[in-house]
Amino acid sequence: MTLDSYNNSQILTLRVISIVSSSISIIFGLIGFYSYINMNRKAFRHRLIILLISFDFIKAVILLWYPLRVLQVPQAYLNVNFCDIVGFFTSYFIEGADLAVLTLAIHTALVIFRKGGAGAKGGLYPFRKYVYALHLLLPVSLAALAFIHKRRSVYLPFVTRCYLPIYPYWLRLALSWIPRYIIIITIITIYIAIYVHVKLQYRQVTKNFQSSQRYTTIKDQTLSGYLKRAWEYTLSTIASFPGFRCLIPLNVRDNNLLEMGNMADSNNPQAVVLQQFQND
Repeated sequence: MTLDSYNNSQILTLRVISIVSSSISIIFGLIGFYSYINMNRKAFRHRLIILLISFDFIKAVILLWYPLRVLQVPQAYLNVNFCDIVGFFTSYFIEGADLAVLTLAIHTALVIFRKGGAGAKGGLYPFRKYVYALHLLLPVSLAALAFIHKRRSVYLPFVTRCYLPIYPYWLRLALSWIPRYIIIITIITIYIAIYVHVKLQYRQVTKNFQSSQRYTTIKDQTLSGYLKRAWEYTLSTIASFPGFRCLIPLNVRDNNLLEMGNMADSNNPQAVVLQQFQND
């Protein structure tokens, strides 16, 4: 919204909120950079994550810069060149962050579904140079295409940022919302497919693991025994979902992974990838 939609108090509140939220994003971005630098092992997916953090970090810096500058120098709100520069980089880093999320989802899907895609060099790793080039060129193209409509003043000043105008509709749809909706639908579809695939593969590996046991455990027929087995079954069910493997005690988890890993080597190589995906 433009300044005409708010009174002075509301404008000040919105800009202060924008400054605070951008500052929080910058702090967490610095924490992300520090964590990445101090990682012992760095896989390609970690580089994609740090690429996403980088786009969001610089976007937060720009979204901090604009309201802070306008609060200090109110005339900057009407500066056409300033708004075009801020709007261009805002659009660039928003689209870059969206593309980074999509790339991470595609990389994860290739690691899970593609046979022989396990390890640090699976997924999009063989095409990493093209991935980096795409993250540089595509967002720049989308942000620069806005200047086809008008050579100047294509990005309009709003309360907390400069961005594409609401009218004409096609400009914001073609350069922002349509790519964004395509990315959202693609990501949701990919992760639903990954979840279903991991669930089925994990269930099969678990079934093979249980059938391979060569010993029987004498079950406790007391009430406490039934409650204990019910609790263990509940934990194992929840732990089958990606990311919840930590619910199983560490010693039991390590023993099961060792046994199931040995089976995976002989039965299904993709199970190793699935186990790693469960732990992440």
